[in-house]
Amino acid sequence: GFFIKKNIINSELLNKVNLEISRELDSFLEKNNYIGGLSSGHLNAYIGRNNVNKVYKELNKTKLFQEVESYFQVSLEDYHLTVGCNVNLPDSVNQHIHRDTNFDDNKILINIPCIDVNEVNGSLEVYPGTNKFPYSYLEFLIKRFHPIRLNSSCGDVIVRDSNLFHRGMKNNSTEARAMIA
Repeated sequence: GFFIKKNIINSELLNKVNLEISRELDSFLEKNNYIGGLSSGHLNAYIGRNNVNKVYKELNKTKLFQEVESYFQVSLEDYHLTVGCNVNLPDSVNQHIHRDTNFDDNKILINIPCIDVNEVNGSLEVYPGTNKFPYSYLEFLIKRFHPIRLNSSCGDVIVRDSNLFHRGMKNNSTEARAMIA
């Protein structure tokens, strides 16, 4: 239900995107604006059209899209590309374990960390094999799948099935952690 490609995107580009996200977030919070997700510390964001084009251009220099098609046995021409971002704030809480879609509404997710991501700043926790069957949440709990953490470096890419049970973990660092999706 997932794979990681190491060091395939220019980390300087991702560092710039991360800096822009951090500045925008700080500016927004200084104005005392409320942001949905602030209480849990997991925010959805957008990186801007200019950054989307730069990241897409970087991905096109690689064989990532062909590898995605081969791994999931699909044609990406049948998929609609959207770009977003999630920001995991310091002192966030562990998300509830979930899937990103209903089982029959399958999507392929490409996560790109803008900084190194580990257990301290909230790496993704996934439950391998949970994407293969439409388990109810109760069935998932009873079967006791064992999670793994997807630590990754800036420049890595995590590709996963939207049906894979997962959760964002608590950010115990003092810095926000952004990940492009």
